[in-house]
Formats: sequence, structure tokens, C-alpha cells
Amino acid sequence: MIMSGRNNLLSGEGEDWEEAVLSSMRDAALSDTLVYSILRQIREENKNNGCSENEQEQIQAIEQLQKRLTRTHLSTFGIIEQLYMKEATMCLQIAFPRGIYAAFQHRFGSNKDCTLERLVMESLEDVESMERFPELSKNKTFRNELLDELKAELRPTFRKLLTSYVSAWDERIQGILRYGFRLGYAAAQSIILDVESPQT
Repeated sequence: MIMSGRNNLLSGEGEDWEEAVLSSMRDAALSDTLVYSILRQIREENKNNGCSENEQEQIQAIEQLQKRLTRTHLSTFGIIEQLYMKEATMCLQIAFPRGIYAAFQHRFGSNKDCTLERLVMESLEDVESMERFPELSKNKTFRNELLDELKAELRPTFRKLLTSYVSAWDERIQGILRYGFRLGYAAAQSIILDVESPQT
């Protein structure tokens, strides 16, 4: 029987294994590969909405910055880029389950609109979020320290290019959060539909 002995799905046995499997599934599904896919989708969205000009200016600024940096500065810049990608992946892994939760709350909860609005609009910059997601906070802090160090060593013209770079990533992160939430919401809706209207 499924509910007996070691197979009891509601028992505490095997929690370490379950956590490891769930973590592995999350990391595999919500990876930097999906981040790149979302970033491509964001670029396509900007193009369709006529907002690609600003993005193109940001890309050109980043290219100019990379051409003018010294080898030492380029090394620091590369670390910053890695930290931004790590942040994007972590934000995706936060936004996706929020979308799932919001969809189930919207379908079965009593205070639907409040939960949905809170999860969509809730900032990851406040103190509570920093405490809830310490790895994200640590990543942001280290990245900002490197940005400040780099900015202090650059000439004013280069600092302006660096500001465009930061703005570009801020917009990307917001897009990652938005698309991650949408994907989680859609995934939960699909589950609800499959369970409530099983294929015959």
C-alpha cells in the first residue's frame, strides 16, 4: 500500500532525500539556461514594444566600457557579470514559486487579489527580504562593493558607461522576476487544470 510503512508519503521519513531531489529539480529547471532564454524573450518583447532603442544604447555603452577597461578592471568586471548572472538565477528561483503560490491562492484562497498583488510587487530590497534570502543579499553586497571599487578607479566618462551597465542589469533583473512569476503562475494553472479536468 502506498500509505504504509516506508512508503507513507505523509511521514517524516526520507525528508533529506526529498529535499535533495527537490533542490536538484529546482536547480535543473530554474537554471542559468532558463535565465538566458528569458533574457532573449525580454529583448524580443522590447523590440515588439518599440523599446529596443534604450536597450541598444545600453549594450553599446557596455561594449565601449569593455574595450576601454584595463586588464585588471576587466577581471573585476567579469566577476561582477558572474554575480549578476547568479543574482538573476536566484531571483528566478524566488519568483517562480511565488507565481505557483499566487495561482493556488487565487484559485482556492479567500483574499485572492491581496496575495497576488503582494507577491508581484513585493520588493527583494527590503530588510525582511534580505533576511529571508541571505545568499541573495550576500551576492548583492559583494557585487555592489566591486562596483563601487571599480567606479572609484574609473574616469568620469567611464563611470557614466558603468552606470548604463548597472541600469541594464537592473532592468534585466526586473524582467527575470516578472517572467519567473508568470511561469510559476502558468505552471500552477496547468497543474490545477490537469487535476480538475483529467484527460479521458
